[in-house]
Amino acid sequence: MNHSIKNSIQVTGILGKDVILTSFGNGNKKAILLLAINEYNNESNEEESTKTVWQKIIAWGRMAEDIAVTTKKGSLLKISVKVNHIKHTNAAGVIKHKTELVMTDYIKLTKRPVSKVEISTF
Repeated sequence: MNHSIKNSIQVTGILGKDVILTSFGNGNKKAILLLAINEYNNESNEEESTKTVWQKIIAWGRMAEDIAVTTKKGSLLKISVKVNHIKHTNAAGVIKHKTELVMTDYIKLTKRPVSKVEISTF
């Protein structure tokens, strides 16, 4: 069994602004992407509606450098991410929980009309 797909999500969207690339003293690099993902909903007897969800995605190392160089605001991307759940205690002693999406792979797509996918509620 391939364990790398257990904690994996793929998202397709448009880059909302240019990638922010940060370099650290140890030579590592971090990229922050803001991806606009459209959700289409066509509930029974109602008009179709579109909702845009903004997702912050982080990339590290060589992948961070690559995405910063090869993309720009408006690029259509298909991104595979790993979900990281982070728990820490702040200065006041309160436990905080945070979820990060860390890029593991990406494909730059050509801009064609995106097929509409119906979102069903469970």
